[in-house]
Amino acid sequence: MNKAEIPIKFEFVDDVEFMCATLEAIAEGCVRCNHIWMDAAEGLGIDVPCCVSCLWDDFGLKYVGPEAQKCATACQRLDCAPVMLERKQGTCYDLACYFCAVYRREGKRCTVKIVPMIDVYGHHIPGDFHAIVEFADGRQRDPSAELVEYMETGKKPGCECSAHKPAAVAGPEFEVGGCSTGSCGLAAQTRGVVQVQAPQFSSDPAGPYGGNCLG
Repeated sequence: MNKAEIPIKFEFVDDVEFMCATLEAIAEGCVRCNHIWMDAAEGLGIDVPCCVSCLWDDFGLKYVGPEAQKCATACQRLDCAPVMLERKQGTCYDLACYFCAVYRREGKRCTVKIVPMIDVYGHHIPGDFHAIVEFADGRQRDPSAELVEYMETGKKPGCECSAHKPAAVAGPEFEVGGCSTGSCGLAAQTRGVVQVQAPQFSSDPAGPYGGNCLG
């Protein structure tokens, strides 16, 4: 078996902190899987992309919104590193989990932090979250924003690259894909939210996700 699904449901929960904590716990599991896979890949002599320029230049991997990761009705999948690289796309959740593992392998203490998205009235948009990486000293990095900026401007954020590496090859197969958000997750209806100021990394409020999910 090379796949596993972990459906998460929040139909009867409206506590935003609880939702964030649950998604951060799931992210921690994905980060550890990524860390194990990266160690295995390195042991086989396979270069693991260490920054957004590696992802874009060597793999053509791009940021996508949650609607591109649909695996069921109103449901979003979470991909571990090898699956994300194979699919050549990742949401903010995928990218935060990936780079959190990269930074830990560089000896940095960090975790994936889930940030609830807020409407123009200061209220949480139901089911709408963004994933970033937070370090032990309080600093934060937003891998999906860094990737988008690099794709658009070529501006490379700080990383451990000493030189441009040759094109990477596919790593060992190891897939953990499945539901992380949605109606078997976080994609609750917006329930009367009007005049929503859509965040930079969010699905379209007029779209089938109603402006929900991780992106």
